[in-house]
Amino acid sequence: MHATHNKGCIRQKLTDFLHDQDTNVDVYRLCQKKLNYDTIINRAKALLGSPYNTSFDPDEPGYYCSSFIYEIFKPEHFFNLIPMQFGPRNTVLPDWKRYYALLHLPIPNGKLGNNPNSLLQDQRFQLISQIRI
Repeated sequence: MHATHNKGCIRQKLTDFLHDQDTNVDVYRLCQKKLNYDTIINRAKALLGSPYNTSFDPDEPGYYCSSFIYEIFKPEHFFNLIPMQFGPRNTVLPDWKRYYALLHLPIPNGKLGNNPNSLLQDQRFQLISQIRI
């Protein structure tokens, strides 16, 4: 289960997921044994059918890849939100300015959110393998 730009939040066979990728896929394991994984899986299932959040703004509907993961673990306070950055030193890079202009939305610079790298900074993730595409 994951959030995909074209299909929103979906459940997908691993072979189909890998077929859709154009870059290598890193595989991580969550090293936390005191979680109720049945509950977490049910939370993920409840998000299926939600749209993809192309704005990455937590106030907009839907989920993007790391916000989907954040949301299913949210009740456990597993991950921390961080101020979103779209450029160095509180600036916004030109590509992001163009992107948000096309969306007709303000840039959520500084809003609390997450991204894949911020989740992976958590020491409870262990890199297992890389699947070469």
